Amino acid sequence: MADPRFFTNYGPFTASDIAELTGCALQGDPALTLSDVLPLQLAGREHLSFLDNIKYADAFSLSQASACFVRPKFADRAPEGMALLVSDDPYRAYAIAASAFYPAQSEGYIAPNARISESAEIGDGCIIGPGVVLGDGVVLGDGCRVGANAVITHAILGNRVIIHPGVCIGQDGFGFAMSAQGHLKVPQLGRVIIEDDVEIGANTCIDRGAGPDTIVGTGARIDNLVQIGHNVKIGRYAVIVSQVGISGSAEIGDFAVLGGQVGVAGHLSIGPGAQLAARTGVISSLEGGKSYGGTPAVPIKDWHRQTITLNELVKTGGESVIDYALNTDLEQIELKDIKEMIPHRYPFLLVDKLVNVKKGDSCVGLKNVTCNEPHFEGHFPGHPVMPGVMIVEAMAQTAGCLVVHTLGPESRGKIVYFMTIENARFRKPVVPGDVLRIHCTIKQNRGNVWKFDGVAEVEGKKVAEATYSAMIMDEA
Repeated sequence: MADPRFFTNYGPFTASDIAELTGCALQGDPALTLSDVLPLQLAGREHLSFLDNIKYADAFSLSQASACFVRPKFADRAPEGMALLVSDDPYRAYAIAASAFYPAQSEGYIAPNARISESAEIGDGCIIGPGVVLGDGVVLGDGCRVGANAVITHAILGNRVIIHPGVCIGQDGFGFAMSAQGHLKVPQLGRVIIEDDVEIGANTCIDRGAGPDTIVGTGARIDNLVQIGHNVKIGRYAVIVSQVGISGSAEIGDFAVLGGQVGVAGHLSIGPGAQLAARTGVISSLEGGKSYGGTPAVPIKDWHRQTITLNELVKTGGESVIDYALNTDLEQIELKDIKEMIPHRYPFLLVDKLVNVKKGDSCVGLKNVTCNEPHFEGHFPGHPVMPGVMIVEAMAQTAGCLVVHTLGPESRGKIVYFMTIENARFRKPVVPGDVLRIHCTIKQNRGNVWKFDGVAEVEGKKVAEATYSAMIMDEA
C-alpha cells in the first residue's frame, strides 16, 4: 500500500469504473469495490493488480487480489473468484488505473524561494519546486512540473513537461575554437526547445544550441544523469536511459531507445526505432529499425558473435589470447564445405559449421538445435529433448570433418566410419533453441584409425562427453 504520508488515494472505484476508464473487458462483478492498487504478491481483498510478465504467472495464480489486469492468454490461470480486466496491454491499463487512484497534483504552485525572472512566462497549473531558477525569457507551457533546484535558461518548454530535481537546461554548450594559442570560447546563441509531454530525470544536463537549437521531441523520456550536447535533436517518444552521453549535433530518431551508458559521437544520426544495448559506443551513423551493441556499435547478432568468439579465445588451454588469435592454423568451415567432406544430409546432418579449426589437432562444431527437427516429434512429445545418440552422432560428424580436413587431398575417394564409443556421459538435456558447441580433439592416430575426445557444451556448460574412434576407408 502506498504510504499515505506521501501519496493521497482518491479511491475507491468499482470494477465497472475501472473497465470503462481503461477500455478493458470485465469478467466479474461490475459493482465490485476496489480501494487500492498493489503488486500480485501483496494484494488482498478490494485490491487491483496486473499480470504482464509470464515470470509472475505463479504469483498470479496464488494472488489474493480482488481484480487483476491480464492478457487473454493468461485468463484461465486466474484463481477462483478473481475479477479479470482483460487487455492486450495490461501494464498500460494498470498505469491508467493507478493514475486515477493517485493523480498528480493539478493545482499550480510556486515555492516561495524559487528564483523566477520577471520576463519568464509560466503557463496555467505549473508546479515549481523550492530553489528552482528560471532565467530571462524562459517559457513554460501549461501543467509543467519543475523539481527542486532545477535551473532553466534559454529554453522554451511545451505543455505537461516534467523536470525532476537538479536538472540543468539551457547552459552554454561545450563549444570553443582550439589552437596552439589557447582555446577561444564560441558564443552559444541557440536555445533548448522541449516539446509537449517530455519527462527529464534528475540531474540531467541539456546544453543550448550554438546557433541551431537543441530540440527534445514530443513524449521523449530521458532518465537521470544524462548529458545532451548542443544542437542535438531528440526524436518523438525516444527513450534515453541513465548515464547516456550524446555529443553535439547528433540526431536521435523517433522511438529510438538508448540503453544505459551509451555514448554517441557528434554529427551523426541514429535512425527511427533503433535500439542500442547498454554501453554501446556509436562512432558512425546507424540505420533505424535495428538493434545494435558493442563498441564500436555493430548489429546485435554480430556483437553476440564477437562476445562468443572472445570467450572462446580465452578458453584455449593455456595459450595467450593474442597468440591464439594470431595462430594461422585457425580456420572455420562453412556448411557448404562440410557437405563436401561428409555424405550426411538433412535431417541427419548434425553440424552446421566448424570454428577454431586447428588442422591435425582440434575444432569446434556448431549445431543450432531447432524445433523443426523430426526426432522431436516422437522423443518426449510436449517436452522435446535432443536424443543422446544424436549428440554422439554430432560429435562423430565433427570428428569426421576434422579428419578429412587434416588429410586434405589424401582424403579424396575415402569416407570416415564411426567405430567405437567409450565413457559416454550425458549431463544436461539439450532442447530446441540451444546452440550445441562440440569440442573435438584428436587423441590418437594409427594408420587409418583415429581416436578423439569430445565434449558438448551449451552456453559454456558441459552437456555431454565421450571418447570415440573412427576409421577412414575407401568408398565402396
